[in-house]
Amino acid sequence: ILFIGETGSGKSTTIAFLAGEKMIETEEKDRAQILPHNNFYNKDLKNIIISPDYKSATSYITTVSLAEKKIDSFDLENYLFCDSPG
Repeated sequence: ILFIGETGSGKSTTIAFLAGEKMIETEEKDRAQILPHNNFYNKDLKNIIISPDYKSATSYITTVSLAEKKIDSFDLENYLFCDSPG
């Protein structure tokens, strides 16, 4: 599943959330943001760069495997989430 969108639209953050990363609410750059807690439950998330700025941090398409992950009863084992530059 390829995530596409403008820089700063939340592609990387959404992938981190769906892959099981715990999220925290924080105040960055004078605005409220939700960012990953960086526990890296999923080792593939170490390759995903999440920035609180509205400038591109993703330089190339990066994949995250969701082995053993389910959302509601939908099994995601055979899917990859693909993060893309803005």
